[in-house]
Amino acid sequence: HESASVYSGEKAKLARGEVEKVDIADGEARAGLESLGLPAGLRKWKKIANAGLEGSEDSGIPPEVESWATEVRNGGAQLGIEKAFSDLEALKRRVYDELNGISRERDTESRDCEAMRVKYDALWEQEPSAGLTRALRKNLKSYRDTFAAASASDAQVVQLWHSAQPGLAVLLSGNDGLERFLASASSDAQAGQQPSLLDIVDDPTGGDAALQKDIARKVDEIEERIGRINKIKRERAQVLKDLKEKIQSDDVSHLLLLNRRSPNVEPGLFAAELEKFQPYQQRIGVTIQAQATVLDEINSLFKSLTTTRGAREWLKKAEGKEKRRGKAIARLAHAKDGWAQVRETLERGTKFYHDLGDRVAKLRRQTTSFVATRVAERGRLVAKAEAERTKTSGSTSNQAPPALPPKSPTTGIENQFFWMNLGSGMTPSLPPPPPPPLPRSSRWGPTPSPPIPPPPPPYMSSPVTTRQPTFPPPPSFVSPTSPTQQYPSSPFPPPPPPQQPQVPGLPPPPPPPSSMYQTPAAAPTPPYQNPQFLSERGSYTSLHYQG
Repeated sequence: HESASVYSGEKAKLARGEVEKVDIADGEARAGLESLGLPAGLRKWKKIANAGLEGSEDSGIPPEVESWATEVRNGGAQLGIEKAFSDLEALKRRVYDELNGISRERDTESRDCEAMRVKYDALWEQEPSAGLTRALRKNLKSYRDTFAAASASDAQVVQLWHSAQPGLAVLLSGNDGLERFLASASSDAQAGQQPSLLDIVDDPTGGDAALQKDIARKVDEIEERIGRINKIKRERAQVLKDLKEKIQSDDVSHLLLLNRRSPNVEPGLFAAELEKFQPYQQRIGVTIQAQATVLDEINSLFKSLTTTRGAREWLKKAEGKEKRRGKAIARLAHAKDGWAQVRETLERGTKFYHDLGDRVAKLRRQTTSFVATRVAERGRLVAKAEAERTKTSGSTSNQAPPALPPKSPTTGIENQFFWMNLGSGMTPSLPPPPPPPLPRSSRWGPTPSPPIPPPPPPYMSSPVTTRQPTFPPPPSFVSPTSPTQQYPSSPFPPPPPPQQPQVPGLPPPPPPPSSMYQTPAAAPTPPYQNPQFLSERGSYTSLHYQG
């Protein structure tokens, strides 16, 4: 058993050695090709060689471009997008008009309310609308901001649509239009390139054909060598696999049993048994040597390909064509993607503006209801304020403070003294007229109720300065109703008494003087009028105007 384990260890050691050789060889092959840029670099040269003078490189339509054109045609193309834009603009206009209508109704209502407040002043009882419309104004501002942000997004969609339209026109032009577009985009005239002067001198008929054949030949040789490298790698891997299977199935236990009594026989026995794996080892070595030879050939051929006269320039020109063709295809891809994005965005935008329009319409209805309620309330308050103003105006006209005597300052005093003398004489006197009621806001103040009301307090800043006649000082004047009450003097004339009805049996009151500086006209002296009374009257009048 111990000898069998030793033999198994020897086989494992041999297998590990061969696996390591194979891995190193595969790594060398991969590194050798990558250092030359192969096989990716060879595909570029092969594509240039296969393009040829027929222009097959520029004339074909890539399958993805054909699928884009079909998708755009089936999706409604430009007409569907234009109609979606038109519908979207109609929705935006409706929302915009509703927002402006809300602002207009709110501003008009607030302006009307404040106009009534200015008109009726303290009589106006309607609350200002600013506090009542706080939530309305907040929602309106939110909707306006949302509408502005959506409009900015719409502008970006419009810009994207304008940039995609040229490419869409190409996609919708059919296969012929696509082929012409790709060929024109990848042509030398499109890039503004001119033929090389060396090519014209060396080959007046056109050096590209001969150069292309040389490139195609070398590309085929390099491609064949790369194929050989791959074949060598596969063969080496298969040999290694066979070696592992052979080692796995090898069994020398019966030989060990036969020679178990022979001393020092195991080293020779193991060496003889391991020799049967040498063919596999040799085949692996041959593949490694063949791989190195092929790599050298590939290196030489590729160097010759890249250093051929005019090959680099020809390659640069071909790469430029391919680059321009790629850009043209990228423009078509951008047009298709832009069309799809615009279409999707317009669908979302239409749904968004429908929702926003419903919300704004609801806010408009709330605003209209609020304004209607305020207008109805304002109508009632206007009627109430007008009634209050009419009532106050009527009270003011009936209770207006008495005006100053027009000309004669003594007329009212004379009449009052005349009737007071009547009251103190032998004939019964009429009751004094009641004082007129004063308005609530009158500045004249309350009036007591003696037979002759005292004058109101002064309402001007300076007393009357009218020149008055001078009379001797009056004696004390005693009221008919209160012998001991003496009336104070006042800087303003008392109000004229109302007309008294004529009492039967009494003479009419004397007429007022024609001038404030004239005494009453001579009349039959009644028994109750005497010089002393006239003297008192003149003295009181003088005191009244001089005071």
